[in-house]
Amino acid sequence: KLQLDIQKHANEITLGLEALRTDAFVSRLHEKAREQRGMNHEELDYLHDSFNRNLPHFEKSLRELTHISETELQVCMLLKLYMTPGEISVLLNKSAGAISSIRGRLYQKVFKKKASPIALILISALLGAGIYM
Repeated sequence: KLQLDIQKHANEITLGLEALRTDAFVSRLHEKAREQRGMNHEELDYLHDSFNRNLPHFEKSLRELTHISETELQVCMLLKLYMTPGEISVLLNKSAGAISSIRGRLYQKVFKKKASPIALILISALLGAGIYM
């Protein structure tokens, strides 16, 4: 029974991620980043709504693990959509250094130690691979 529940949950996550990543909205975000245009409030709301609809446990899981700010949550969501740190900095109107600091802070909050450059790659991979931190 437990094995079936785990498989069912894994399938739900896979389907939710597929729905998110193939949404035309994500393509528009990549395009906006290429054009050096940030996200507006409506797009940030849509991002949250999309995650809540397709991956309803994503935000809850992160918030149960550690206290995260709204910006940190947005960075996690965009990493999950395979956005690069450069794209995220444009979309959130933050410097590349600010995004790097946020990623390092997220790593430190989750793993309780300072992030090395390779650790920042790891956190991006964990989020992008559908693994909940």
